[in-house]
Amino acid sequence: MPMIPPLRHPWRAGLCIVAVMTTLMALGAAVNSLTADANATTMGAGESQLLHDRYTEELALPEGSVVIVRNMNGRVSVTGWDEDYVLVAIDKRLERLDGAGRWLKGRLGGSADATPQQVDFFSAMRVDFRTRDDAIEIVGPWYDHSPDVSVVTHIDVRIPRGADVSVQTENGLVAVMDVEGAVAATSSNGKISCRDLAGATELSTRNGDIACSGIDGALTARATNGSILVDGRSLTTAHALSCTTGNGAIKVRFPHRSSFDLSARTENGYVKSSLAVDGAVPSGAVRSVSGTIGQGGATVTLTTTNGSIHLDEY
Repeated sequence: MPMIPPLRHPWRAGLCIVAVMTTLMALGAAVNSLTADANATTMGAGESQLLHDRYTEELALPEGSVVIVRNMNGRVSVTGWDEDYVLVAIDKRLERLDGAGRWLKGRLGGSADATPQQVDFFSAMRVDFRTRDDAIEIVGPWYDHSPDVSVVTHIDVRIPRGADVSVQTENGLVAVMDVEGAVAATSSNGKISCRDLAGATELSTRNGDIACSGIDGALTARATNGSILVDGRSLTTAHALSCTTGNGAIKVRFPHRSSFDLSARTENGYVKSSLAVDGAVPSGAVRSVSGTIGQGGATVTLTTTNGSIHLDEY
């Protein structure tokens, strides 16, 4: 049997073995880290794990079609842009109610993981995309009951700037910006916020405030329980403004030297205007003011049952 010659530098072999072992350990840690990250989006141990899903969808929009967005729990925002298609960003997460009645935002919470039933429920709650000849629909998860959890889905949509849009939410904020088409937005429980709209706009909420700025077209805003704030632009005779709320204040600002016909009334509160009505600024605590601002023209109707009305200019 041939003799194996002794190593001339045995210490170098030891260093090579250590280097190989170190590399293998680092690769193992990287694999474990990737596995943990993948599991974090489904089901894991302890309250640090999340049931959370994010993705985007591109939708072709036939010319003249309306974009319809409906959602049960979560924010809906719509922004106009210069592209000719619709881009939808979805952010979906699980909320579980703990024993104290508090919502645990996004976390599995408590000392136990989400149950398999809750994980299956989360996976089944999907956003649907439906295309018709005259519209595309984006419909968030809608359900009547759940295994002690709620799925919150935020839907952010970019649409061609000139398209018409209709938004409906049950529980969540609605925001619409930079749209030139007609806008209709409804929320049962949530604020409605609009900015830089050029088309006819109709807004309605049962429980929540309405705030608008830079509205060029006709505006109708209705709230059952909530205040209405409008920073208007120059009105034309074709662009009427109507604001109605049952419980809440109405505050409207107009550009300097605006002209319109005003009707403002409250049952429990007062009307205050820094604009001259029929040539004179109203004084004292009055409950209704009607008359002509400037040269008249567009119709402005402001009505609240419990709350005050403020008119100002900028």
